[in-house]
Amino acid sequence: MPIKTILIWPDDRLEEVSISVDPEDVDASLIGDMIDTMEDCRGIGLAAPQIGINKRIIILDESLFSDRDDHLIMLNPEIKDGMGDKIVSESCLSLPGIEFFMQRAFLIDVDYQSLDGEQKTLSASGILSIAIQHEIDHLNGDLIVHSANRHERRRIKKAMTKRKKNEERRFSLSS
Repeated sequence: MPIKTILIWPDDRLEEVSISVDPEDVDASLIGDMIDTMEDCRGIGLAAPQIGINKRIIILDESLFSDRDDHLIMLNPEIKDGMGDKIVSESCLSLPGIEFFMQRAFLIDVDYQSLDGEQKTLSASGILSIAIQHEIDHLNGDLIVHSANRHERRRIKKAMTKRKKNEERRFSLSS
């Protein structure tokens, strides 16, 4: 399946609230593209908005959290409860090379639908909990860069814009 381009902040599409999806309308090729893109970027999770799809879909690499060598696919996920605040260092595929310290719930309960439409609840802890919260933030148009002060956001925006222009220039030279 084709590897999709990851949107880099400050792309405005990353800050839009995603729309709910009907499991019957989710194209299997989209899920395959998301998995391939996440794996190509060596990510642990990916939200559909990061590839320009404004739908409430996230995927996570389960092999990093369990003995299962599979992917956790969540449609319309919603955190119902969280506890045990923890400060963690996070990075994001849409903000390459940047890390932020974030306060996250260490334990969460999240409701979601599976691809076959089954309503499920998952209790997650540790890195899985943190990754789910991070990806759900993407669905709500909330990025880790929003936790930075105005001066830091401007600096990061300038660096990301420069990086994007350099990549576009490199691509046009190789074409």
